[in-house]
Amino acid sequence: MGPDEPHLDKYDQDLIMMVSDHYHTDSASLVAWYLSTASEGVEPVPDNGLINGRNSFDCSLAAEALFPSTPGSGGYGKDRCYSGAPRAVLEVEHGLTYRIRIINTGSFADFKVSVDEHELEVIEADGVDMVPVKVERVPIHVAQRYSVLLVADQSISGGEGFWIRAEMNTNCFNVENPSLDPSVRAILRYKIPSISHVPFNITNNNSRTSGIVPQEILASKDWEESAWSPHCDDLKAEMLKPFFARVAPQADIQVVLEMSFQTITRDRVNMGFVNRTSWRPQLNNPTLLQAVDGGGGGGGNSVTVFDASQLVVTLETVQTVELVVNSKLDTFISAS
Repeated sequence: MGPDEPHLDKYDQDLIMMVSDHYHTDSASLVAWYLSTASEGVEPVPDNGLINGRNSFDCSLAAEALFPSTPGSGGYGKDRCYSGAPRAVLEVEHGLTYRIRIINTGSFADFKVSVDEHELEVIEADGVDMVPVKVERVPIHVAQRYSVLLVADQSISGGEGFWIRAEMNTNCFNVENPSLDPSVRAILRYKIPSISHVPFNITNNNSRTSGIVPQEILASKDWEESAWSPHCDDLKAEMLKPFFARVAPQADIQVVLEMSFQTITRDRVNMGFVNRTSWRPQLNNPTLLQAVDGGGGGGGNSVTVFDASQLVVTLETVQTVELVVNSKLDTFISAS
């Protein structure tokens, strides 16, 4: 937020909504599996999803997970899993407009975010103010950020609840995880003045949300299926128009980066590549540190020549760079 923000007068309050996938196995174990021949290049699929750190999980399905956890295994064993945990709640007041800052803080999954019976108006994408555009669902990938306006105009008496839905797009996964319920939910609740807690109207329960803690089953209506896209894509480019349009400067140099997964023939391990280079951390002398301190010697001289194994673009002076990023992620290239 700043003095030049063009949408500042259009909303009353800010809310934060963090969506993420969630694994019941530690990351070290997942990475070790992924970088082995056992994975065959297939990314680990999440076990659950979270909105603001919360969601429900049916512990009876834990044994069906891609990486089943047992007590003492380092995962979520039966002695640590409790079905029916409470979901996150975002409280709003009738008549106000809220700027909801949606952030995908996950590792792998992309989501389609919506609020039952409430249209969303996108006003910002990844820190860039946008010409407002109304949508029913917002697709959001890992590390992306969107700000949307939500007008709380669906309730007068207060206490009503509406589902906030973050649907994982399972079409983007290479395998299924039997323990995963891709429908991640939170609750948008209208406040009743002078009452700190309002019970929800509860209808019939179901097996997915049954557990130790009773789950709220709301009667709000989801948007039509026509608003759902099965593709792993963003909002259409023509929908995202910067509020402050600027003409791109003339480029002095063009740098082309090609993203791909390649199979290392010797080990039969799939790794991510930028051009012909994969990544291995230089723990004792990181590339960025070399550039900052002149090669690690503390002399303060800028390094312009790096080891051939490092993908570093060096500029001789201040220049405008046109960065072209091509994706080859639908293909696998065999390399020795």
